[in-house]
Amino acid sequence: MVSAGNSALTQGFTNGWGNIDWMQVGISGSIGAATSYLGGQLGAALSKPISNLTSDIASPVLREAVTQSATNATAGFALSAGLAWGSGASFEEGLKQGGQGALMGAGIGVMTGTVAGFKYAHENNVNPWTGNDLSVNKINIQFGNNPNQEYHTFRHTDELGLNRIDVRNAVETNLQLHSDLIQTGTPFSQTIVVNGQTVQYTAYRLPNGIINIGRIHGIK
Repeated sequence: MVSAGNSALTQGFTNGWGNIDWMQVGISGSIGAATSYLGGQLGAALSKPISNLTSDIASPVLREAVTQSATNATAGFALSAGLAWGSGASFEEGLKQGGQGALMGAGIGVMTGTVAGFKYAHENNVNPWTGNDLSVNKINIQFGNNPNQEYHTFRHTDELGLNRIDVRNAVETNLQLHSDLIQTGTPFSQTIVVNGQTVQYTAYRLPNGIINIGRIHGIK
């Protein structure tokens, strides 16, 4: 509808309101609708792999801004360059159009991602800049004590497509209710639901009192 409207307005101001080519208006509207559809499909396809790359960003605002700007920039480049080349543009002109589409997509993504990040933080009662749960008093918890251990802690939930911050907050919230039951050196397992998926975590209390989360995996 926007493309069709723009075409009608442009023709009206340029050629006069009595000389509008309504077939061209219809073509512009169809191309605009097709582009919007393809953009949505491409964005949806890119969203999950890009989200996996940004899942370690603790801040919901920064995470969503980066995710959506990268997704929109990639989709914007592909669509703009593809449409230019499909219309017979040179390779250089296609790259130029693609770059403009990427910049526009990135800018829009930063704005929509920032809004989405604040919305997520509000709905989940977490700090928008740190991702820390605001509803509970923190106990001393670690998800492995080095990057390799952290990878093995979250690798199963990564495969399920769950955001690490969501998993971390759900585990910490659940542990607030059960931390007194965890004995030093004895594994303690609990089943929780994270974003509609059932997972189980195993916790150990170390001699220094820190509770270490050793493994989190899906339950079918």
